[in-house]
Amino acid sequence: LATSAYLGGSASAAAGMAALPWLVGGYVVGVQVINHKNRKKAEVEFSKRDIDFPVVIDPGETGAGSLFFPTTPGPKQLTLFGENEIPVLVFELEKTAIGALHLK
Repeated sequence: LATSAYLGGSASAAAGMAALPWLVGGYVVGVQVINHKNRKKAEVEFSKRDIDFPVVIDPGETGAGSLFFPTTPGPKQLTLFGENEIPVLVFELEKTAIGALHLK
């Protein structure tokens, strides 16, 4: 009796292992479909928030938006330039959490 239960369990495990590639394959396809849909939503949101340069903000006005940059391992500095390529804002990133991004 114990032997037949043990063998039955092994047979079930073997059947489960045989079905595993099909289950994993279905999961991967499902994740890819979800990622594709989410990517479109993210791109729409990025385009809403993106700032079109050049931007002129007059005294007393405010502005808001997001800047998106390519992945850069260990960025050290972010410099925003104004007219005539004159630096307006410089953010030192080396000693921040951002400065350690994407480093192994």
